[in-house]
Amino acid sequence: MKSALIPLPWLPFVFAVLAPLIADATEPLRNAEPLWRLAIANVKKSESLTASRVVTQITALDGKETFLGSIESVDVVNWSQKSAVWVNVSKKTTGSPGFTMELNLHFEDAPGSILDDYDNWTAKGEAPIDGESTAVWEGAKAGKETNTALVYIDPRTALPKRVDFNLPIHSNFGTRSVQVTVIFGSDPKGAWVPIKAVIDQAGRFMFWKRHLIITKLFQDWTERPAL
Repeated sequence: MKSALIPLPWLPFVFAVLAPLIADATEPLRNAEPLWRLAIANVKKSESLTASRVVTQITALDGKETFLGSIESVDVVNWSQKSAVWVNVSKKTTGSPGFTMELNLHFEDAPGSILDDYDNWTAKGEAPIDGESTAVWEGAKAGKETNTALVYIDPRTALPKRVDFNLPIHSNFGTRSVQVTVIFGSDPKGAWVPIKAVIDQAGRFMFWKRHLIITKLFQDWTERPAL
């Protein structure tokens, strides 16, 4: 039986022929958009959507991390007006949560802008999310380097699975340290949207120290009607 091996003198010729083909095959990978940019583009695809129902759980602690109380509420959007109006349909208070200032980040009605204004992206390695490896990228807002977004991206689909925000807030009511985790997923119609957010904010509110843990579930996503 004759050998199927290529005689050694032919190897330089074979390599010279195959090298351009190999280069052409890998060129798209070298010219591909960076993963963080693709993730932002995927987030932008949901900018015409809004959650019609938001379930909120607020747990209030004092400066010594003692439980004060909690608030459970359900809000739905009303499109009968000239603009979206959120209407509370259910509310239950336990204990005495006291003063609770909730930061409105508009995840429910502006999902496409979640990563707007973040730049200076840097790779932070890999991390497992739900048992699957993700590529981790961190972006910061220009002029506000302490305002950061850590994005966990599926390298196969460029879909963000989670975003951890660091949002220090300074206002007339005091300074608050705000940590926000947004979980993404597919709605029943297949759109990639934020489905849950955990907002952890602590600091001095007026004359009191407060630690608020706010969990929001975003439900019933729909196209925003033309008003």
